[in-house]
Amino acid sequence: MKSTVTKDEAVSLLNEMLQIDYEGTVNFIGARVQVNDILANHPTIQCGIHDGVVKMGPLGFLNGLFKVVDMGSNPIIAVFDDKTRELQGFKIFEEDPHGK
Repeated sequence: MKSTVTKDEAVSLLNEMLQIDYEGTVNFIGARVQVNDILANHPTIQCGIHDGVVKMGPLGFLNGLFKVVDMGSNPIIAVFDDKTRELQGFKIFEEDPHGK
């Protein structure tokens, strides 16, 4: 058993899941659970307001695990097709140094 996992390994596994079971992965990544105020204010776990309730999803948890606190911390993100809005895969966000 591995004692550590990198963001690259997490992204690779998410993309493998997507290839194996697209619908299941979309449902997994889209899942949100209600959290209490203490977790909602955690310094790294990312939560958001959905339907007026504070919730957390799998990417919010994973980015918290890797101590991502903002976009500059290179979070794991889901990539969607601009036109169809279909999930295309996962990657580590990296800001374009040219602002594109």
